[in-house]
Amino acid sequence: MPDETGPTPDEPSPAASGPAAPEAPAAPEAPAAPLAQDPQAPGASAELRWRVSPNLTWLKGVGAIAFAIAALVVAGDPVRVAVALGAALLLGGYALRDLLAPVRLAADASGVTVVRGYAGRRHVPWKEIERIRVDERRRLGSATQLLEIDANESLYLFGVSELNAPCAEVAAELEALRTRVDATSGPA
Repeated sequence: MPDETGPTPDEPSPAASGPAAPEAPAAPEAPAAPLAQDPQAPGASAELRWRVSPNLTWLKGVGAIAFAIAALVVAGDPVRVAVALGAALLLGGYALRDLLAPVRLAADASGVTVVRGYAGRRHVPWKEIERIRVDERRRLGSATQLLEIDANESLYLFGVSELNAPCAEVAAELEALRTRVDATSGPA
């Protein structure tokens, strides 16, 4: 949104746009959750996606490099080298997973697609999903939220860091999509 000092870098300057024309209404801002598209928009497919924060992926990668460098610095002590290399491999593995499967959860009219294992995917139809809920635990002054998707004999858990959005918002959007799909498909 432009401030009072002038146009933002995305907007042309008034001198470049020619004669003044009536301003169009401002476009709504993008949603805070990392969605692929707005399912309410006309003509948009109702696919929703939640992905790991790119900043978190970078942080894991930088941490892996830092521990690898630390292993070189403490080369004289085999225990410290082993600990530093172990930490570097662990963080590097997590960063690699974030690069291979950045979208942890996707939903559309046919169901949800979840990451399974290191980077595999599984599509779960809506009819197999028994419950979507948020589990919140408080311990030692901190709160942890997990999104639970209960699909028959499988339970899929997603944390806030995996979804890059509050679990309650994701659960509400999934339930809203599921309700719209149920309403359009009619009784079974």
